[in-house]
Amino acid sequence: MVKSLEKVFVVLWVALSLPVMLYGWITFTGPYRWVAEWEVQRFGSYDADGFPMVFGVVALPVLLLGGLAMAKQRLTGGRTRAAAAASPRPTPKQVPARALALIGLAAIPVAAGSAWLGYQKSQQPLTFEAVNVADRGAPQTTHVDLAAVAQTDMIIDFEETTNADKHTQRYLPLTPPDWRPSQPLAYFLRPHMDGYAGPNGYLTFDPNTPPFALTQRGVLFKNDLPGIVEAEYQKHGITLASPYYVLDTDVSADVDIYWEVAAGAGLTGLVLLLSAALVPIAARRAKARGR
Repeated sequence: MVKSLEKVFVVLWVALSLPVMLYGWITFTGPYRWVAEWEVQRFGSYDADGFPMVFGVVALPVLLLGGLAMAKQRLTGGRTRAAAAASPRPTPKQVPARALALIGLAAIPVAAGSAWLGYQKSQQPLTFEAVNVADRGAPQTTHVDLAAVAQTDMIIDFEETTNADKHTQRYLPLTPPDWRPSQPLAYFLRPHMDGYAGPNGYLTFDPNTPPFALTQRGVLFKNDLPGIVEAEYQKHGITLASPYYVLDTDVSADVDIYWEVAAGAGLTGLVLLLSAALVPIAARRAKARGR
């Protein structure tokens, strides 16, 4: 009975951890964010694929259960070889396959629902609100044309590794023209390019470029700085407004998350369903070899 409860716990843990890991990977939150920040502090960059987080969330509890089971077996003495030979314990075959199938089937509607929401949002016409940070008013929408001064001397970069390819993630404050370091920062830019093409030509997002005025179109995300970036500004005595906003220059950034969830959940569901179908086949072959 105890061993059955342990198996149920493991299955439930995996089933609940998968969406948590997926959400954390997409939104840079939770355990994924904690591991990423630790990697940056230790190695100077982090692996966006998130394999350390998979181990921490899923494998560690399984290993703990295995350790507890082994400790319990040692305390009770376990079964003797003679008793095990006389009454071999049946190998559970259908329960793992059934659990994999149930989790896989649950992932399919998540993928379909996310894809449907993403499609619906992608069909909505986009309108961009003109926001000047000098007015110090809260934006009314997430899609904006933001007018501000790019404080290029306060850029923070860190490396991110995806599929063994390293790329630099960049953040820089956007402020009113009269901003002073004693004032909190309310806006940040997360650019997907190296510079800004304006009336004064192409100006690069580089610490060697003097601060300059820009009007940038993008999507606002509330309180969306990585913890490592927040900590870096705090080290230099810079406070953050509450709330603050991060402007992503990808105007479809708020829709991309739905496609990513759909792809991740769909792939997870297909892999689990395929695994569930292969388990009985592997069991029959193992039984045939044992005859």
